[in-house]
Amino acid sequence: HVAVEMAPVAKVGGLGDVVTALGRAVQEQGHLVEVCLPKYEFFNYSPLLSGQLKYETEFDWGGTRIVVTTAVVEALRVWFIEPRNGFFNTQTVYGRYDDEVRFDFFCKASLEFLLRTGRQPDILHCHDWSTAHVAKAYWEDYHPYGLWKPKVIFTIHNLNYGQKKIGEANFYCQKFTTVSPTYAFEVGGNPVIYSHAGKFCGIRNGIDPDLWDPENNQWLPVGYTSENVEAGKREARRKLRQQVGLSDWGDKFIVAVVSRLTPQKGVPLIKHTAFRATERGGQFVLLGSAPD
Repeated sequence: HVAVEMAPVAKVGGLGDVVTALGRAVQEQGHLVEVCLPKYEFFNYSPLLSGQLKYETEFDWGGTRIVVTTAVVEALRVWFIEPRNGFFNTQTVYGRYDDEVRFDFFCKASLEFLLRTGRQPDILHCHDWSTAHVAKAYWEDYHPYGLWKPKVIFTIHNLNYGQKKIGEANFYCQKFTTVSPTYAFEVGGNPVIYSHAGKFCGIRNGIDPDLWDPENNQWLPVGYTSENVEAGKREARRKLRQQVGLSDWGDKFIVAVVSRLTPQKGVPLIKHTAFRATERGGQFVLLGSAPD
């Protein structure tokens, strides 16, 4: 995988979850899965990576020095690509004026790392507009010069951003996917999709059964199974109300929403849900983030 997000160390949205969960699921089937990720400055303060990064190699390329470190994250080998030109001296994944330039550079630096270290993966899996450039750069600049084995799979997580880059990747890749058959149907009429529809399919995102198992979830006050689900959820509601300062209303229902607060997520519907929930005697909790 070549990606700019990976849960839990660099998660912004669902892309980060998919890279980790899909990588683990494929690895559990007996395949070797590795991830190339930018070495963001905020990793220096991450308790998840503290003391874990090990030096791997370095080389001169693209007018700068590229340093590669490595660690195991969620049972997956991750290669952290760090160009010493300041491109990833950031406290966030996105949001700089030169995101496209930075991420394109990272895509080619990742391919350069694979070439220089003699790696020949069977699949190069790139994600969304941010690493869409992998597909073009691989076939034009690296396949003819020694990185000969991989085929390219590209996954669209969100078509609302970077459609030009996404269309470019759709052209160069061997297969491209999206996060569900329903979303594939919704976006299938977009020009960047239908012109290459023969190699497009929707594959439903699953969940990580270990991460979301309520019997063994460290964040729940009481683990539960189907045998004691009502008692477990009752205790979870009590704990949630305590943490956010809501009064304990016994068995009154509570609606909780976790979402990015962008127009695509239906903010008016979330506001309507909050109003209707409280109007009917319930409570409402929102955990979200917004670009502004």
